[in-house]
Formats: sequence, C-alpha cells, structure tokens
Amino acid sequence: MNPNTRTGTQKQTQARRRGIFLLFVLFFFLIIFFFNYVTPMFSDDYYYARSSEEATGFSDLIRQEYNQYITWTGRSVAHLTLRICFRLPRLVFKITNSLCFMVLSLLIYRLVDHKKRYDLVLYLLVQVSLWLFTVDFSQTVLWETGACNYLFCTTLVFAFLWSVRSIYRAQTGSSRVRDALTCIGIFLFGVIAGWCSENTSGACIVFVLLYLLQSLWKTHRASAKLAFAAAGNITGFLIMILAPGNRIRAAQTQASDPESYSGLAGMIARFQKVSLNMNREFFWLMAAFLVSVVILSLLALKRDGGKNRRDKVLWQSLRTPLLYFFLYGITCYALIMTQETQVRAYFGAGIFLILAVLQNLTDLLILEKEDGTQILGRTCVYGGLLVLLLHFFYVCMDSGTNCFRIYRDIRERENWIVSQRDAGSQDITVAKVHPDFYNYYSPIAQMELEEDPTYWTNDAVEDYFGVDKIRAIDYDDWKAMTGQD
Repeated sequence: MNPNTRTGTQKQTQARRRGIFLLFVLFFFLIIFFFNYVTPMFSDDYYYARSSEEATGFSDLIRQEYNQYITWTGRSVAHLTLRICFRLPRLVFKITNSLCFMVLSLLIYRLVDHKKRYDLVLYLLVQVSLWLFTVDFSQTVLWETGACNYLFCTTLVFAFLWSVRSIYRAQTGSSRVRDALTCIGIFLFGVIAGWCSENTSGACIVFVLLYLLQSLWKTHRASAKLAFAAAGNITGFLIMILAPGNRIRAAQTQASDPESYSGLAGMIARFQKVSLNMNREFFWLMAAFLVSVVILSLLALKRDGGKNRRDKVLWQSLRTPLLYFFLYGITCYALIMTQETQVRAYFGAGIFLILAVLQNLTDLLILEKEDGTQILGRTCVYGGLLVLLLHFFYVCMDSGTNCFRIYRDIRERENWIVSQRDAGSQDITVAKVHPDFYNYYSPIAQMELEEDPTYWTNDAVEDYFGVDKIRAIDYDDWKAMTGQD
C-alpha cells in the first residue's frame, strides 16, 4: 500500500474514533444533566440557600465562610463554592455540576497510562465505574451540598494530580519566566487542592511527594516546580486542618456522642469500622483489582528474556496501579483520625481504586496483545463491560423515572408550603414522597421530612420557608386530610 494512502486511512480512522468518542462524551453529559436537573434541594441545601440568599454580596459570602471556618469546619473551598452556587440561578449549578462530573471522568481517563488514542472501551469503563461504583452517588454527585464537598473538591484534587504528573513528564528547556509563572501557578493550585478534603487532599500530598522524590532520585536535584506544588499542597492542607472550627466541632461531637473506647482500643475500633466500610463499599472493585493483578503477573512472568527481563516487565506493569491502590488505602484509613465519619467521605478513595483497576485492565490488554493470545484479557474486559452497560441501562432507566417522580412531588410540596404560608398558616402538613420512588440516585431515603416538626430535615425546610412547623405524613393520609386530587 502506498505510504500516503496508509497515512490518509489512519487519519480517517482517527477522525472517526474521535467523532464517536465525542458522541459518547455528549451522551453521558446529557444523562448526568438529566439526573442533576431532577434532583431538588434536600436537608442542608435549605440552610445554605437561606444564608446565601441573605448575603448582600460576595464579600458577605466570604464573611459567612470565615465565620464557619472559625466555628465549625475548615473545608472552606467546598463551602464557599456552595454559597456561590446558591447565589446563582439553579440551572447554572445543574449545568456546572454536570460539566464537573464529565471533567472528573476525563481526568480519570487521562490519568490511565498506555491507552490507545480515543480509547472508547476505556472511556466506557470509566463512566460505568463512576455510575455504578461511586460511593453514595446520590449524596456525593447529585445532592448540591454533597457535590460541592465531594465531586467539586475531588475533581480539583485530581486535576492537580494530573498537572503534577504532566510537569514531571514534561521536557525541560522552557524559559525562566515561564518556569517562574508555572511555579507560582502550581503553588496556588496546590493550596486550593490541599484545602479541599482532609483524607483525599492528604493522599494528594503523598502523591506529590513521591513524584518529587522520584525526580530527585533520577536527576539528583529537586524539581523547583514539584517543590512548589508540594509546598502549596501542604500549605492548603494545614490551613484546612488547623481551623479553630474543627476543634469546636470535634468537642461537640464527643460531648453528644462519646466513644465507647479511648486510646489504643478506640483506634482499633475505628480501624475495624473503616475496614468494614471498605469491604461494604469497595468489595467488587478490590476483587477486580486483585484478579487483574494475578492475570497481569502471570502474563509478565511468561515473557521471554530471563528473570531480570520478566521482573522489569512485571514492575513496569504494576507500579502505577499499586501506587493508586496505595493512595486508596491511605485515603480510607486516614479516616481513623476522626470520630464521626460519613460513608460519603470515602468518595475520593473510590476514585483512586477505580484508577487502579482501570490501569490494570489497560496494561492487561497490552501485555496479552504482545503475548499473542488476546483471549482471556479481552474476554474479561469486553464481556465485563457489556454486563456493566446492561446493568447500567436498567438501573439508569428505572432510577431516572423515579427521580423525576420525586422531583415532581417535592416541587408540588414546596408550592403547597408557599401557598399555605402566604395564606397565614405557620403549622403546615405536607405529604411524604412515596417510598416506592426511593432509588440509588436520590438521597431522599436519608433526607425525607418526618412527622416530627423538630426533626433536623424538617427544621431546615422550616428555616428556609420561614414557618414555625412543618409535618410530613403519608401521601394518602395527606390527600384525605386536604381533599387534594
């Protein structure tokens, strides 16, 4: 074949793959946007919406966040983002949150090494992994307060990790001015990434320090850019964990819910709790990681070239996924340092584990192709992907329908509260959402209103709408009481 013809054919193939890849990106954006659109406000959203709407401007939002830094928590990047979102039209957040989810998926895709260009299989695996294995998807991705704390902040952290890795791999020789600007930029980015999440940002620091040490080992001098990245990351992390509000919050938690054990026994109890949460949330991902490690090891040890060559191939195949798995473990077990841990705090850990599994699968396909078999690995990866896509289709279809029903019922409930309040009522009874509508992609099971008007979710809605009492009863009982159709 003529070389020019071959080149033209390759360009056409790449253009076609790029087009299909972009169509998949658009397709998943539309899906996540739909779920964002039909997710109403829940619980803490009402508190933050009320305070943000009362702010006179951006400086007032800063003042509110500073007060929270002093009295409750140091996670200021997340909560300032949340306050800003509530000052904007609701649709702006829903679009932004959908874009953030897509950026995270593309960052995971970019962080996987040795992939093909416009690797459609890998990107599909990224998406179904996020949709099916993300920790508490409804609270970490769709719920506005949770999304700003977990999705937004984790995306910032992984964008910083990708930037650090890109700096490490970049060729030297840029101008001094450009190097200086890069140092300043990566330092500031590091401050923001370190100020995001106690456990995920802590793992991020480990990642940056490992790259800094590797650079020092290879070149016998520390990279200034990586040093600035580490310094910024540590600075932001210290600002977050040294917040006075953290101590106040910890003291209140200990006073209201004292631990049964202290000292070494208490740490062992926390270790057990974290380990059980890891088993419950990540068992299938950890199983996939271990199985893929075994297959990768067997393929690497079959290679020709002697023991040294086989060991080198094995190390090259496993070092990156083992790094991500190590960061996954750090992110999880860092939670031992705190008494009160929500399951959603494992969100960043899950992203590291997804990366470890996907890197293993990508390397597995490459080694098997070089080995000349291309049977076992492709069967596992392609067959597993088809099964996951089938499961995702049914879960997404059913949950999407029920999320829309929940959105409709809560909108009707809010309109009822407003109409009753405007009519002069301060003691309002509303209908609960039907339990048949509860699903994995809605946080309503944990955040529904109760009949007790002093319940915490009721209190949030009462504060937002400015009424004394809101009671929630079964829909059929409410309909009979009010005569509504």
